[in-house]
Amino acid sequence: MQVGIFDLTPKKQKRGKKTKKSKKKLLSFLAISGIFIYFLCSITNYFSSVIVSTCYAKVQSATMSAVNNAVIEVMSQSVSYSDLMMVEKDSNGDIAMFETNSVLVNRLARETAKKTQQNLQKNNVLYVSMPIGQLTGIAFFSNIGPDFNIKVTPYESVNCFFMSEFEEAGINQTRHKIFLNVIADMRVILPGVDKTISTCTEVLVCESLLVGKVPQIYLSNEKIGQN
Repeated sequence: MQVGIFDLTPKKQKRGKKTKKSKKKLLSFLAISGIFIYFLCSITNYFSSVIVSTCYAKVQSATMSAVNNAVIEVMSQSVSYSDLMMVEKDSNGDIAMFETNSVLVNRLARETAKKTQQNLQKNNVLYVSMPIGQLTGIAFFSNIGPDFNIKVTPYESVNCFFMSEFEEAGINQTRHKIFLNVIADMRVILPGVDKTISTCTEVLVCESLLVGKVPQIYLSNEKIGQN
C-alpha cells in the first residue's frame, strides 16, 4: 500500500491523542509532586521530634534554674507552714478545719511567675548545640558531624500554682506538704520548625506533720492558689 505525502489522519483524532498525553503527563507530575511533598513532610516531622526531644532536657534545666532563682528571691524571707495554712482542731485533738491564707498564696504565686519570666528573658535567647548526626536518631551517628545551634526563646507564658498534698506518716499522723509548681513554655525556632516545649518545675515550699485524724474531705490533693 502506497502512503501519500499528505497526512490524511483526521485532526480531531490527533488532538485527542495529544490531550491524552497531556493528561498523563499532568497526572504523573501531580503523583510525583505528592510523593515528594509527603516524604518532605515526614522527614521534617521526624527531624522536629528529634530536635525537640534533644532540647527538652537542656530547656528543662534552664527553666528549673530560672524557677529556683525566682523562688529563692521571692521567698528570701522564710515562709513557714503556719504562714500559708491555719489548722483548727476539735476538743478530741482531731483536725476540724484547714484555712488557706489565699492573699499570701496568690501573691507568692504571682511574684514567682513574674520573677521566673524575668530570669528567662535575661539571656533573651538560649542556644542549644547538637551534632548534625544526631538528627538521624541512630546512636552510632549521634556524635558525628559538625554542631549546629538550635535557637530557643522565652515564650510569654509562665504560670504558677500551689499544690497541697497529704500522705500518711503513722498512726493518727499525716504529713501535709505544700509545693509550688511553675509551668513555663519555651519555643524551639529553626527554619521550618517552630515547636513549644512546656516544662513543669515543682518546688517543695514547706511541710508539717499533723497529729490527729484528718477528715477525708481534706485528703485529696488540690490547687490552693495560682497566679
